[in-house]
Amino acid sequence: MRGRAVALGWRDDQIIVIDNDQGESGASAAWREGFQRLVTDVGMGQAGIVMGLEVSRLARNNADWHRLLEICAVSTTELHILKARLRGGILNKVRRGEYRCPLPTGFVYDEAGNVVLDPDAQIRETIAYCFETFSRVGSASQM
Repeated sequence: MRGRAVALGWRDDQIIVIDNDQGESGASAAWREGFQRLVTDVGMGQAGIVMGLEVSRLARNNADWHRLLEICAVSTTELHILKARLRGGILNKVRRGEYRCPLPTGFVYDEAGNVVLDPDAQIRETIAYCFETFSRVGSASQM
C-alpha cells in the first residue's frame, strides 16, 4: 500500500500504515486502536487519503464504516480507493446478472427481475395525477 500511495503522489513521510489491529475481530471497532486512530486522524483533518487492501477486516460493523465514511466526507479525505472497491462489487453483480439499480418512483422489479409498473394503485394514480397536472399547467414550477 505504501508503494501505491507513493505512486499516487504522496511523500513517504506523509504515509502512516495502521496495522496494529491485525488478528483482532472486526465485529466492533470499540476496542480496535488502529481503527480508532484512523477515525481520529480523519476527523482531525490529518488524513488526505484512506487506502486498504482488505478493508473488510478493518471493521465489519456498518455503523463503524458509515461513521468513517461520513467523517471522510466532512473532512474532504479522499475515498477513491474505497469507492473503487464498492464499484467493483457492483460490477461483479452486473457480470453475474444480479445487479438491480434503484428504479424511479412508480416502477418495481417483479419476481422474474423485470421492470414493471408498481402494483400499488395509489402510487400509479398519484403519478398519473402529476403528469395530468403538468400537461394542464405546462410547467413544473406551476405544478
